[in-house]
Amino acid sequence: GDRVRKRVSSAFPQIDLGSFYVDLPERDRAAYAGIYVYAPQDRSVSLDAPDMIELRTGADGGTKSFLNGERIGRFEFVREWVLDGDLLPGGPLRKGWNTLVVKLHKPSGAWRFGARFMTAAGDPATALEFTLTPPV
Repeated sequence: GDRVRKRVSSAFPQIDLGSFYVDLPERDRAAYAGIYVYAPQDRSVSLDAPDMIELRTGADGGTKSFLNGERIGRFEFVREWVLDGDLLPGGPLRKGWNTLVVKLHKPSGAWRFGARFMTAAGDPATALEFTLTPPV
């Protein structure tokens, strides 16, 4: 139908969807953001695991986050965008390729989000690879 796909990137820790989707109406906008994540070994995305990493997100609208098809987080309210504002406990990253999808909804106004895997100490998780192209 009227779906639009765009490959977007940012030099900042967030994506400003409003600047990429200027043709969408200013009200009741929805989008899906997806990325493929490669983990060289199984990694826990849960509390108190020795190999734990955290998925931290931030958005100024409602979100639903899915890791490998399982919903791992949901926030249904409009708020200010804050880097790492939401900590998502969820399913593990499997060894190999994983799929992260975030559904974003914004009734009006600025439309930003960010997501990143971090260690419990607050450092970016190392040894993960990311791509927008489906792996073969």
